[in-house]
Amino acid sequence: SPFVGAVRGDLVRSLLIQVQKTKVDLEVAMTGIDSLLKSQELVFGFVGLTPGVLVSIGVLQYLRGIFGGRSGLRQDKKSGRAVRILRNIDRILSEARPTENNVLSYKDHGLLLCEVHILRSYASNLMPRDVEKEFLEDLDDLANIKGIQVQTKALERIRWAYARWLK
Repeated sequence: SPFVGAVRGDLVRSLLIQVQKTKVDLEVAMTGIDSLLKSQELVFGFVGLTPGVLVSIGVLQYLRGIFGGRSGLRQDKKSGRAVRILRNIDRILSEARPTENNVLSYKDHGLLLCEVHILRSYASNLMPRDVEKEFLEDLDDLANIKGIQVQTKALERIRWAYARWLK
């Protein structure tokens, strides 16, 4: 009978060999996957750690912003220095002995340019970028040789227009 032939014949033996071969192939594949995972263990650790680190940095930045930190103190120092520079510019303009063309002497203009240069370097840290652009235009008017009256008006304009940032 065919059933007895299948049981006693080579079919069962071939089937057992095939099952054993599949088992070995599966074991080799599992070993390969395991070694791959072990080699990437450090990468997985960093991938798992990164969101926590980013959240921690964000919380620290937020808390630093709330509690002031030192940047607010530096801002106050720079605005205080800017006010003192404006005072120096006012003194230069008020004590200047104008030439016959009603412009500053070379010495006074040089002093004025030095003070304007220092004030220009503080501008980017004191005010927003769009306001800074207008502030630099007014500083150019102040440094330009158009006469002491024009420069004094430019200084007054700087004082009232940018008083919010130059406290």
